[in-house]
Amino acid sequence: MQSVLHGAIQITFMKTGKSVGLSFRVTPEFRTLLEAAAMRERRSLTNMLETALSEYCERYGIGPEPENAAPHGKKSNTKPEKFPC
Repeated sequence: MQSVLHGAIQITFMKTGKSVGLSFRVTPEFRTLLEAAAMRERRSLTNMLETALSEYCERYGIGPEPENAAPHGKKSNTKPEKFPC
């Protein structure tokens, strides 16, 4: 497991492996938009949510530090791993 501090929130990441179930309620409008986006991208609803969240986290720097990350303040020549959602 890896823990990182993002703002005032500590996030602990478990190693990837088996997927886990997740259930939540959304508005009918949200589901319709999700279905439309998934259909356009030829993805499942789950994969569409994973992709959208992954892109959001990458954009805002939320996620574990790559193991080969450069020291703070220096740029790394390697591309960071995608957030394992």
